[in-house]
Order: sequence, then structure tokens, then C-alpha cells
Amino acid sequence: MNAAGLMVVELVISRLRSGARAADYLELARSLRTWLATRPGFVSCELYVGEPTFAHRVVWRTFEDAQKAARALAETEIGWGLSELVQPEPQSFLGRRIDEP
Repeated sequence: MNAAGLMVVELVISRLRSGARAADYLELARSLRTWLATRPGFVSCELYVGEPTFAHRVVWRTFEDAQKAARALAETEIGWGLSELVQPEPQSFLGRRIDEP
């Protein structure tokens, strides 16, 4: 957690490439969840499905933890496999919850 005691939420929205199979994506998503759980600062991961779009909601203790994991993922077979299945430059958001409207 950061100094304020708040965790960081990462939202990644991915759209399958033309011809990519949802079943292949889901298989990699399971591997991704297992891999994420080994990373420092990992808190939780949820996957939302809206074919052909998928959204991962990952909670981290700090921005640094999230950024380090993203860099490390890019160097793994899981990361390479996901990049083959989804359109380039998925939408991503990384931020903290605020209690103000």
C-alpha cells in the first residue's frame, strides 16, 4: 500500500484480433492469473468477459509493483501469447480510489 494506505487498481481492456479464439485467450488468462499471483505487491485479479472484449481488473499494493509486473510480463511467453491474440495497444488505466465524488 502507498503512504495513504490505498491500493492501486489496474484495468486492462483487450479486444481479440480478427480470427483469434476466445478459448485461447481464456487459457492464457488462467496462466496470467497464476503468474500475477507470484509477483510482489499483487493483491487480486478479476477477469470480465464481453466477447470479443475482455477486461482484467488487477489490484496492486503500489504503482511501482504494477509497473514492474507489466515490464516483466512483456518478457514472458504469456505476454507474447496475449500480444498475438489481442489488438495492439489495449486500453489501460492505472489509478487509486478516491472517497470524494
